[in-house]
Amino acid sequence: MAEKLSVKLGVGILVVAYSLSFLAGYLLAPPAEMELEEYLVSPLFLLVQGTFSLALLLLTLLAAHMQRWQMAARLRVEPSMVAAGAALGAGMFLFERVSYHYLSQYLGESQLQRALVEAARSQEGLAVMLLVGALLAPVSEEVYFRGYMFTALAGRLGAKAGVVLSSAYFAAVHLDARAFIPIFVLGAILAVAYAKTRSLTLVIVAHMVINSTTFLLSYLGVEV
Repeated sequence: MAEKLSVKLGVGILVVAYSLSFLAGYLLAPPAEMELEEYLVSPLFLLVQGTFSLALLLLTLLAAHMQRWQMAARLRVEPSMVAAGAALGAGMFLFERVSYHYLSQYLGESQLQRALVEAARSQEGLAVMLLVGALLAPVSEEVYFRGYMFTALAGRLGAKAGVVLSSAYFAAVHLDARAFIPIFVLGAILAVAYAKTRSLTLVIVAHMVINSTTFLLSYLGVEV
């Protein structure tokens, strides 16, 4: 891999994006504490997560431009990449659900992951989850974690190390110890898919399919 992107700048992007989202939440926080379930379907959650996702995306694109790294070609929408991404996402959804339920028997169930799934059972919650989890998050996270951080790490340490380190970073950033292993494996699969195809479109679509399928099935009353 010939690209030499700054890893330090990449980490800085995440720090700034988190800081902006925390600031938005702090400035507009309600006077009384919300329960997690109430927060996840509130405009505040949409604002905080939307701020984080948009900041992460825009800062990543800016950093790529500053380093004269052309990301536009990797975001080209091609029917073959969209179809491949949808197929990959369907397979990854099945793997993620099976592995998560299996591991939860030993590690315990993630309260955050369960709350996100349960939030999609109402119409308002489904709308928020689809906007945040099935649109904003897949686009911003794939551009940042696979497009930028994987490329930066692989450019210095090699593709294999890039897959492992970027996936561990991806899982750690979710701040959910009980979901770390499934998220790490999903990140690794997406990193390998990106390394093979150089298509961010493919991995974005796959990520969208995983999340949107989870939320839609939950809304329909299917146990996921």
